[in-house]
Formats: sequence, C-alpha cells, structure tokens
Amino acid sequence: MQRPVLRPDAPGGVASEDGRFSADGRSVHLRASLPGPLLADRAGLVEVPLGPDGPVGKGRVVLRRADADLDGYALRADGTVLAVWNAGGRTELWLHDLADGALVRTVPLPDAVLPGWSLAADGSTVVAELTGPTTPRALWRMKLDGRCPAVPLPGSARRPRSARTVLPERLDHVAPDGMPLSGWLYTPRGAHEPNRTVVSFHGGPEGQHRPAFDPLVQCLVAAGLTVYAPNVRGSGGFGRAFTTADDLGAREASFEDVRTTVDELVTAGIAAPGRIGAHGWSYGGYLTLVALTRWPGLFAAGATLAGMSDLRTFFAGTEPWMAAASVTEYGDPVADAGMLATISPMAALDRVTAPVLLAHGDRDTNVPVAESVQAHAALTARGAPCELLLLPGEGHTVVGRDHLVELSGAVTAWFDRLL
Repeated sequence: MQRPVLRPDAPGGVASEDGRFSADGRSVHLRASLPGPLLADRAGLVEVPLGPDGPVGKGRVVLRRADADLDGYALRADGTVLAVWNAGGRTELWLHDLADGALVRTVPLPDAVLPGWSLAADGSTVVAELTGPTTPRALWRMKLDGRCPAVPLPGSARRPRSARTVLPERLDHVAPDGMPLSGWLYTPRGAHEPNRTVVSFHGGPEGQHRPAFDPLVQCLVAAGLTVYAPNVRGSGGFGRAFTTADDLGAREASFEDVRTTVDELVTAGIAAPGRIGAHGWSYGGYLTLVALTRWPGLFAAGATLAGMSDLRTFFAGTEPWMAAASVTEYGDPVADAGMLATISPMAALDRVTAPVLLAHGDRDTNVPVAESVQAHAALTARGAPCELLLLPGEGHTVVGRDHLVELSGAVTAWFDRLL
C-alpha cells in the first residue's frame, strides 16, 4: 500500500524528492522545497518520523538556507549530514549536525561547481567531479575530516589555465515587474566596451548557467566576443517559485526577460547596439528562435543548437517520457494546442530578419532533429539567410570531441563574421 510521506501542508509538502531512510528506520529524510518569499523558498532537508502505520506528524526542517538550494545530501553514520549547496551558482560543501542542523565544518573545494559526487561507504571520503570557468571536469578525492586538501585522481590533474580563457563576473539586475534577474558576464581580455556581444541561453528551461567550464563560451571570448549567460525566470537554483515562474501561461514573462537582458547590457555600456547575437542550446535554442521572431531588430544574428521550433511537433516526436514531463511546463498538446501554436517560433518565422545557424545532432530523440530541419526548410523557402549543421551520430548533447570542436568553431565563426 502506498502512502504519501508528506501532507501538502507539511514543510516541503508542495514538492519533495530524494528520500532516504535513517539508519534505524524510524524516519525518512527528503530534499524538499520549503516555503518562503520569492528567491527565499529554497530547497532544504526535511525529516519525517515513521510509525508502524506510516508517517507520524508533519516532520521537521533539518536544513535550510535563505541564500542557497540543497542540491544533494548524504546521511553519515556519525550523526552528521553532508550537504551540497548551490549558492548563487557556486557549490558549497558543508557538514551539518543531523540533530539540529548546526554547521560542523565547511569542506573547501578546488573548483566552483560540483556536478557529481559519491560518498565512500564509511562516510570519510568523497570522490567529486569538479569544474570551474577555465577548468574542464576532473575527479578529486576529498577527506571530510578537514585535515587534508583535495587530491586529483590519476589522469584528472587540472590543466594549466590558458591565457585566453577568462573568469566570469556575476551581474544582477531587476526586470520591470520587479523580478530579480542575474547572469554571468565573460569579457575578453583587453576588450573595449561597448563590445560585440553574444547572449547565451541555457537549456531546461529549469537549467542554470553556473560558473562551470563551457568550451563554446571560452571559444567565443577568445575570438574577442563578450558573452553574457543569463538565468531568466524559469531557471533552477533560485527557489521553486522562480523555477516555476515561466510555466504554462506565464511563459510570456520569461520571453520579456530576453528583451530586458539586452536593454540592461546596452544601458550598462557592455553591449554594442546592432552587434548583439543570440545563442542557445535545447530550450535556449527555442528561446533564441522566439526572440528572433518577436523582436526582429533585437539581435543581429542567431545560433540555435538542438532547439525546438514548434512545440506541437516537438510533443509529437519526442520521447514519451519527455512529452509527459513537458506538459506541466508548456501545456497539454491537445487541450492547449492553441497556446502552443502561439508560442511556437514556426508560426512566425516570416518575421525573422537576422541570419540563423541551426545545429543539431542527427540522433537526437529528446528534441528531434526534425525541429531544426523544418525551421531551416521554412526559412530557406522565405529566402532568409540561414545554415543547417547536422552532427552525425550525436544525440541531444554533443559528446564527441571532434564534433564539439567543429560546433564551437562554427558558432564562433558565425558570430565573428556577422557581428
């Protein structure tokens, strides 16, 4: 018999996941969305006591921070919990007392972002996958007693930083409706502002641009282009209210964040008007196409990788699990067909005036390659300047080194020529 662990009115009852039983089996811990003001309704840790017949009471909040989301956690035999916090995009690894949540110690990390990790069976050591703006992913071994520095695993030593890579700066601003927005600005060495600028949108849409290594971003910067990677509403890492602020009928507000972002870059003297490009992957590619159709003069060029061009054909062609997961995000493909048509770039491609590069892995089943092929065909039929780059054997994420180099070079050359 299945029973809910948390009632809707319990701490974290609105949204919870990643449940773990305590060692004695008398309670269950859950990573849960905890209520609070916008950008303070953070993911934390909740403990729910268990009785013979199931959960007892509403449970208690073990861990919460007003400035960070709990990305992951592990219960240790010594009565502590290892917490992986996402604080403004950077990872913080903390040890807390499980009884009262008190901080026991912080664990220094040699890089900014921890995408993956595994705790040893005895709880003493973590093998962590780490990356930073100028350092590709590498594996490190870290002792949690605080006495030994992190050690790279064989073959994972950090490469020397290139003289042409740059560290990003976080920018914060506010949308006209009061929504706090932010992103990461990559400025080429010696660049004079205002500069040619590419706005790069992440996928998801509940993904998040974090200060992790992005070879395409660094390639663009090496070519002398400023890159700004915004986290528009709907992004993860800023609480559940922010992540769901673009769902269903609220998506128009996230579209407006695109224009707000460009206005901010121009007003701040960062971007040169008329020399701004838009780029995105997956949902970010979709957002790029949306912007090119809604504000034809906003961007001088666009590049989209594995982006949706028509949400109706996306629902029809994607994997069943992806379609099911996308209903609460975009709408029901039957009941909300009219709305999906309205927010699909294919319905307004005749408004596109900027050159568009469409790139896609030809084995992609998450966002089927037909999404780029049909957009390219429609733009070509209208005489619009566009190119199509298909990467053989690649899926939704480009993983082949040669293809990654080819893609980065093609996108960089595209913007370098057109901006």
